[in-house]
Amino acid sequence: MATGWEPTTPAGDTVLRDYLTAWATWLEDLARECGGRTERHDDVVLSDLGSSSMFLNNALSLQPPAATDVDDLVSRVERFFGAGKGGGYAWFNAWPMPDLRPRGFELAGHPPFMLRAAGRAAHPAPAGLRISEVTDEEGLADFDRAAILGFPLPDLGDGPSFGPGALAVGDLHIFVGYDSDEPVATASSHVGARVQHVEMVATRPEWRGRGYGEALTWRATLAEPALPAALIASDAGRPVYERMGYLPVTRFTLWIGAR
Repeated sequence: MATGWEPTTPAGDTVLRDYLTAWATWLEDLARECGGRTERHDDVVLSDLGSSSMFLNNALSLQPPAATDVDDLVSRVERFFGAGKGGGYAWFNAWPMPDLRPRGFELAGHPPFMLRAAGRAAHPAPAGLRISEVTDEEGLADFDRAAILGFPLPDLGDGPSFGPGALAVGDLHIFVGYDSDEPVATASSHVGARVQHVEMVATRPEWRGRGYGEALTWRATLAEPALPAALIASDAGRPVYERMGYLPVTRFTLWIGAR
């Protein structure tokens, strides 16, 4: 009997699998266009932007632990990212994983996976906020500034989060929110074949509490309103997404690897 996680499983088998497929494609496209490295296996996709920020170097599991040799999987992840290069990487799993701390990984937590059905909704932007879609390197620089300060990503310093190659990634929509001319909030949406992958939702601390992050999330969520949208939330952000119609589906397991 099929498990639904075989490489031959057709698209549309489950929303979660469609989401992982969209996410994996985004990671591969981003690495290719931004001069990074990528490697795909049946059970995991690996993407290394060579960033000093662990959240821009990613492993994404494509199969549950029961469907693969976990020891071999961990060895392949470790080998791809290497050791002694500085920085780190984030490894997202849609399922509970065996304890990887003996292998040197740090358990970062279990963030909620949330899904919103397709369809438009009324979402007036707050007064004082202007939202622009990034189409050039100047806009991408504004996105970087707001994202670095909003997450925060202090280990990036003044460096870029993605790099200019992100503008060439197909079906990727990148949005920046401005208060006057100051970039203050971000969000992005990668439009997959069956579901949108919403990412990079952040608001700079001094502009929080004004609805800016929610407005940016709406813009990313409705980049393609004919498709459902899905995202990985924080527990703090979960009430905002629930207010927008996102439903909690399951929790991921997030491990951080060092190198």
